[in-house]
Amino acid sequence: MSQISGSLTNLPPAVLKLLFNAPVLKAPDGVQSNFIDPETSPSIQIVTTSIILGFVLLFFINRVYAKVFLMKRFTWDDGTLFLGLIYHFILQIQSKAKLARFAISYISEGVQKGRIGRH
Repeated sequence: MSQISGSLTNLPPAVLKLLFNAPVLKAPDGVQSNFIDPETSPSIQIVTTSIILGFVLLFFINRVYAKVFLMKRFTWDDGTLFLGLIYHFILQIQSKAKLARFAISYISEGVQKGRIGRH
């Protein structure tokens, strides 16, 4: 892999720009590529990450309740759980900020798993 990345750094800027802008696969038969105005769907990411956040909070509150009211003691793993929760909140804020700033888009090419590499 390092051989590939090393050879890519030696390419002229015009070739790098061409590689960056060229599609990886051609569109399947009957599908028209839409690279100019692609469909956007930030709501999928917002809904998915919000559901995961709900589960994270549910399990975190359950553990805090068990530690505070039932066991009445904390251990080192509770600290790592708290750091994980803080990290998850940071990722949530970053992803939602990026969605608000840049519309995350995907290009629906209709490429199915079995068709990759077969033109």
